[in-house]
Amino acid sequence: MTSVLVIDDDADVREMLCQILSELGYTVSAASNGKLGLESYQTEPVSVVLLDMFMPGEHGLETLRDLLRYDPNARVIAMTGGGQYDQMEILKPAIYMGARKKLQKPFTSAELKSAIEEAILMPNAKSKRDQAGDDPNASSLPESASGPENQYVARFSRKDSLGQ
Repeated sequence: MTSVLVIDDDADVREMLCQILSELGYTVSAASNGKLGLESYQTEPVSVVLLDMFMPGEHGLETLRDLLRYDPNARVIAMTGGGQYDQMEILKPAIYMGARKKLQKPFTSAELKSAIEEAILMPNAKSKRDQAGDDPNASSLPESASGPENQYVARFSRKDSLGQ
């Protein structure tokens, strides 16, 4: 059975997604922030991670980076309602970093199911950066703070940018 981990700081959204996913026949677990989500994934890997991009503490891009460092083949769907940024502004770097699919809130249960099914069927692939040939010998998520992924993380996770 397909298992989904929902990582979203909004309790109402998280509960609603868990209910919809359960009704669609998925086994569901949830975490209220990126740190707990990563710990949950490390303890019990799932088929797909549904990851909110705007969260306090560890931001969605940081969580995505950490998940893919732990498991480069993790199937992550990035989702956002926008926050202060244009929704596409944050979803583009998420896809570039290795998220398999993206969803813009609000979305329908049919769109959610389709994104999960498509993410599962996608072959294991390198990040968009690696596919573009920036450095075929490099990991898709470099440890160096100078890598493009970390520039995205720095740009979108500044506390002043999130209104904290």
